[in-house]
Amino acid sequence: MKMNLNIKTLLIPIVLFFAVSANIINTAEEQLPKIIAEGGKLLKITPLIQNIYQENDDSNGTKRKKADKVTASSVQQLIAKENANPTELDHYSRTPLMWAAWFNAPDTLTKLLKHKRVRRSINQQDEHGNTALSHALKSAQGTCGAGYDRIVRRLLRSKADPNLGNKKRTPLEYAAKTGVSHLVLPLLKADAEITDKAIREAASSEMATLLKMLNANVDLKIAISIVEHYHIYPTHPRAGNGPIQKDPYEAFWQD
Repeated sequence: MKMNLNIKTLLIPIVLFFAVSANIINTAEEQLPKIIAEGGKLLKITPLIQNIYQENDDSNGTKRKKADKVTASSVQQLIAKENANPTELDHYSRTPLMWAAWFNAPDTLTKLLKHKRVRRSINQQDEHGNTALSHALKSAQGTCGAGYDRIVRRLLRSKADPNLGNKKRTPLEYAAKTGVSHLVLPLLKADAEITDKAIREAASSEMATLLKMLNANVDLKIAISIVEHYHIYPTHPRAGNGPIQKDPYEAFWQD
């Protein structure tokens, strides 16, 4: 009887120790995304943007679009009322702008770009050499480019460097790899350099042909008209064999 009592007495503090330790570990894991570089300060804006990705979305992306709008408003309030730093760096040297570009959050990205500090650091690179523009185009891989085209245009309008890439690829090389011309054309308009790698890794022969013509100094409008004449649409998949009802390049020309 005494033996059993002693064993229980010994086991209680051991069990308590592991329970408390597990709780501490879990809490630390939950807080990990919020802990950060800038002199050990907590991140304020980046965790909000990361939460957008947590939304389980439908095929139309409705939930994430709503989350983006809410986050954009919250970010603006944090900056205005709590003096949050819109260019705060995390432990990967990534800024909120980079995260907004990666998570395809155009409304949040637009709010951030209203601040001079953000626009001045638009070409900042993370520890792997990625800019916000590179992050958007890397994240767009394997998608139809929906939403990302808005992000690319807004970054370029704010003087993002279309030729500043990481060690692996330039922004145009990433865009060509997607095969989505609504991502490629804005970069070409911003004087992105057409490299052999962009042509070689283009997602389709049609995209490669367009880039080759442009690389041979064919005028952009003429090159696109040739592509359209031969029913080659590097961006816009056609519905059956019928004509496209709306000019797929309309937004591009109006920019």
